[in-house]
Amino acid sequence: MAARAAALSMLWRELGAFVREPALRVLHVEREDEAQGALLRLCEALEWHADARGPVTIFEDAAGPGGEGWAARVERLRAEHARRAEAAPGALGPFVWTEEHRAHAELARFAAAARAWLDALAPVAPSATLVLAPARVEDPARWHRDLAALFEAPGLSAVRWVIADAGEAAPCARALGASARLHRVVIDPPDVGAWASTMTRAPDGTPELSRVGRAAPRVALPGGGYAAVVPPARPDRVEVPAAPAEAFAKAAMLEAAAAASAGRAADALAAQVEAVDHAQALGAEALIAAQLALGVRALEAGDEGAAVDHLEHAARWACAAEQAPLEGSARLALGAVHEAAGRHPDAAREYGEAGRAAERAGSPVLAAGAWQTAARHAERLGQLAAAAASLGRAIRVAEADAAVAAATDAEGMRRWVARLLDAMREGARGEAP
Repeated sequence: MAARAAALSMLWRELGAFVREPALRVLHVEREDEAQGALLRLCEALEWHADARGPVTIFEDAAGPGGEGWAARVERLRAEHARRAEAAPGALGPFVWTEEHRAHAELARFAAAARAWLDALAPVAPSATLVLAPARVEDPARWHRDLAALFEAPGLSAVRWVIADAGEAAPCARALGASARLHRVVIDPPDVGAWASTMTRAPDGTPELSRVGRAAPRVALPGGGYAAVVPPARPDRVEVPAAPAEAFAKAAMLEAAAAASAGRAADALAAQVEAVDHAQALGAEALIAAQLALGVRALEAGDEGAAVDHLEHAARWACAAEQAPLEGSARLALGAVHEAAGRHPDAAREYGEAGRAAERAGSPVLAAGAWQTAARHAERLGQLAAAAASLGRAIRVAEADAAVAAATDAEGMRRWVARLLDAMREGARGEAP
């Protein structure tokens, strides 16, 4: 684990050197799969670096064959503008998106969206950092060509690029000469001993290997269906009275965050288990928030099944407790996990539920964005009617307020619906006898 922490520390220094040197436009990071989660967390933190000169936006979308992925990145960039505009009304300029932009190929549309993002940021920031970190690159040659075209695209000189992959884009970065840096991250194998410390045992002492890395509250909660499992013991910790639960819960969450930032995923998971345990005495909101974080820690530790399990329970408890903002966060996280795994039906369902929760929470921009993402997954599955229905919901939410309609491009959604309806009519004519 020490080698892992050292590798991530070196990466953070490299990221810091990149933001401090204005002559650099590109940082290529070659990373192993095990380093993806930690790398993304460090990139997120880069926006808070003392020398940062603009926001950081991360794109994890896979680089598919034929250049697939750029359309999803366009939507993510537009959603990023909408989210930040909602958080700071009046600070950003508009995200100008015209029919001409939509007429281009997907890569050109992304370049146009990046220019629109720079223009919107002009009142508050001189540049922006875009992190392209695909979980997988299915067509390395196409990925190389697309990046080379982006680096040369007009109007994007103020964009700073962090490219993180398994080494596919390294030749493209080297071709830029002094305006690019390259860095390689090597992470040691997982600490099996640390994982073993999370193992639970049945009353007869039999190890419950299916629960390794998992945890559950010791009391029944709204939503049900979660077996009562005592969180794993930590031999290095002294048992303490349960009375000051809030202090212990906050301390455990802080310990989990510190371990995660140091790349100690198993330790972070075990500490978050303790946070959930203590949060049971603090009411529904604190408990659900801790459970949400537990799902994230499980995902960081590489146990996607446990992460989905934890997040689903957080979502159900939040729904039962009428904590709509927390339910929306849990559903969005679930949608992202399913999306990354290519489970588009599950992703469409969770993003739709996130849209409903965001509506109940009074977050129209977030609701419209969630419904649009649900529509994108439905369209990818060929479920055009479902996609149109999701877009209809997004349009109704957006057009209730002129500012929200502008931020979410309600007019663009209407054109999207029209395109879907045209495709449905063409399909119906093709099926006619």
